[in-house]
Amino acid sequence: MRNSTVWLLLAWLALALVPWYAAPWSAGLLSLFDGAAMAPETRAVATPALGQLSWLGRWWLLPLLLCALWPVLRRTPNAMLLAGAGGLFFLALQGLLIGLNGWTYTAFNTLFGPLDGQFGLGWGGALYALAMLGLLTQGLARRGLLQGDAFAVWTVGFIVSLIVVFILYPLGHILLSAFEASGDSGALLAFWARLSQNSIWSLDCLAGGRSCGSAWNSLLLALLSGLSSTLLGLAFALLVVRTAMPGRRALRMLTVLPIVTPPFVVGLALILLLGRSGSITQWLAMLFDIPASRWIYGLPGIWLAQTLSFTPVAFLVMVGVVQGVSPALEEAAQTL
Repeated sequence: MRNSTVWLLLAWLALALVPWYAAPWSAGLLSLFDGAAMAPETRAVATPALGQLSWLGRWWLLPLLLCALWPVLRRTPNAMLLAGAGGLFFLALQGLLIGLNGWTYTAFNTLFGPLDGQFGLGWGGALYALAMLGLLTQGLARRGLLQGDAFAVWTVGFIVSLIVVFILYPLGHILLSAFEASGDSGALLAFWARLSQNSIWSLDCLAGGRSCGSAWNSLLLALLSGLSSTLLGLAFALLVVRTAMPGRRALRMLTVLPIVTPPFVVGLALILLLGRSGSITQWLAMLFDIPASRWIYGLPGIWLAQTLSFTPVAFLVMVGVVQGVSPALEEAAQTL
């Protein structure tokens, strides 16, 4: 019960004391206790959710209040589970349907009437979401998920929430934007028009044109990167497994570094080394009078970056393959 009490206190703290929307720092927490004296534009941002509901009439925040009230009245695992899931659902729903200028979809203006809109979520909304996630995971843990380990369930739920918010939601928003109708055309026609653009599927490079479409360029890059990274991974795997090369353990450890390194680090390092103002480019220009160029920003540079990024992955796969092949089979193959 102690953990659920902490999450409930956090939820009510977010609803009653913390600015619900993204408030400017000049508003200050002290001004929240004098809501009537605040300027209207400051009050609309800096007021907690309870003040938004009572003073400003933002009725769509009422389900969030009810979800935080239910576990207070019923302290059962099912109540905490449903309250946490409901709080997260209604928080996401009102955020998606009501934007800065009112309803996100104009059809709701006819059904429910126009709204003044709302700002982005601030610390109050973030703390409320964290509290509802805690109640949800607490209810799941009490129902026996992951052997009732509340911390493990909360950790898994927190990681899943981060993936949904920062990866799945942006990707879904981008994919759905491809179906947005333009003019009088429907959603499917608009999607087909965007998908069949000449800039994607053009084969002008085969007929003397400047370049092919982005789809064919991506396919070519994938084939080249896959081939080069596989060959390099196989070569390093043979060196580590089939030779007595010194430093094999160090090489095995170094191959893990590009995997845990963010991908942009490889690209940034190549630009700083081989770009027009890169150190290696300037050194070659000074010693061998090789002029600087922008080749690193084209297919060769992207191919090099992809090869460096995926060679460690290919190495880890090929090491297992080479270790699984019996040396006797290799000796028999050499005698043929």
